[in-house]
Amino acid sequence: MFAIGCTAASEIARSQMVQALAHGDHPAALHLSLLRSRFAVLAIVAISAGAGVIATLLYVKLIGTIGRAAKAATRASVPGSQSVAAG
Repeated sequence: MFAIGCTAASEIARSQMVQALAHGDHPAALHLSLLRSRFAVLAIVAISAGAGVIATLLYVKLIGTIGRAAKAATRASVPGSQSVAAG
């Protein structure tokens, strides 16, 4: 996710710089465009890193849920385990 975010951010920055140079913008406007593209890079990288963290947390939660379900199924299949759990 992080690599995808970095690639997308660099493409945005490159396209903004090409547009600014093609229009023959004033150096101050070019600097502003570069500054905007840097903020875009940071935003995209932060979003992609955050998405990676969220995906990892969801994966860990899913594995935990599957593990608990498997443990419950195993307990239910062992004879006499339900009476021990109830008592």
